[in-house]
Amino acid sequence: YNSRMLGLIKELTQKSWQIPYAIRVDSLSNYQHTRAEEDDMIVEDLVGDVESLDQTQMDMIREVSLTEPSLVNRLVSADGQTTQIVITVEMHDTDETTLKKVVDPVRAMADEIRQNYPDVHVALGGIVMLSNAFSEAAQHDMNTLFPLMYLLLALTIWLFLRSFSGMFSTMLVVFLSVITAIGMAGHIGWGLNGASVNSFVVILTISVADGIHLLVTYFGELTKGADRKKAVVESLRINMQPVFLTSLTTVIGFLSLNFNDSPPFREFGNISAFGVVAAWFLSITLLPSLMTIIPMKPLRHGHYEGSFLARYVEWVMDKRRYVIMGFLVIVAGSTIMIPKLVYNDKFIEFFSPNVQ
Repeated sequence: YNSRMLGLIKELTQKSWQIPYAIRVDSLSNYQHTRAEEDDMIVEDLVGDVESLDQTQMDMIREVSLTEPSLVNRLVSADGQTTQIVITVEMHDTDETTLKKVVDPVRAMADEIRQNYPDVHVALGGIVMLSNAFSEAAQHDMNTLFPLMYLLLALTIWLFLRSFSGMFSTMLVVFLSVITAIGMAGHIGWGLNGASVNSFVVILTISVADGIHLLVTYFGELTKGADRKKAVVESLRINMQPVFLTSLTTVIGFLSLNFNDSPPFREFGNISAFGVVAAWFLSITLLPSLMTIIPMKPLRHGHYEGSFLARYVEWVMDKRRYVIMGFLVIVAGSTIMIPKLVYNDKFIEFFSPNVQ
């Protein structure tokens, strides 16, 4: 409560009117304070000309701001250490570009304060900043997390299959499945958001599972001495029904999200369903073609007898009763803990602490 800080609040209030789509600005400086003067009722800004304020007027501003119910814990904190400037905006949509028109100049104002007033802490909040944070988080994941995830997956497939051709064919199916789902969503007119962007993980999981099933059986047939064409036919014969049923039940599950009240989650379910269907179709058409055309060497298996997995299987078979009883205890214990689940709808806690 000094002329320096009150002047900053007044300056920011005036600048806030320049923010796109702003229809109202509320702050300590333009609060309409009503006072009585003899028989007159005077309504004016709580903070007038800052340069002419004396100590008595500043004390009055402090007293009003900390006692007026419409100000305390809304525009001024109860301890008098923090104040808020509220910019009310009315936007025609919530697209990323529209949000940026509001967020960018507000961030520029905040940076200017931090530079000119290093002792003042500035924080940005509100529904616009929250919506923009979801958008930026989804964009960040698409630029960093998903490429790294796909790279790690490709390396894992190559490690387990020990076939570069098999890894390439599987990742091609994954890539085309994701592209198909995104393309269909784009033609419909949907945009990616914090919920629907997770469909990439679903599509990747299902398409990799389809491809691995076909390739493992294919390599097994090659090891037995079958040629590539016969190995492909046998792989399709064995895996056609399981892959189809897995894809069908997955699609049914995600399409059920259309009964959700939230449009982003409906889009998430539909995009996932598009990708799963594309993965199934590509797995029984494109992948077998690549398995026939591209040379793929059969897996070089080591000796199974005496290996870790052999000893593990024998141990499970020998202790199967104890294993089953142990899992029943785990399932029962997990079921008992279900009532303790808490529904957390605090969107602020959805983000990492480094998201300002």
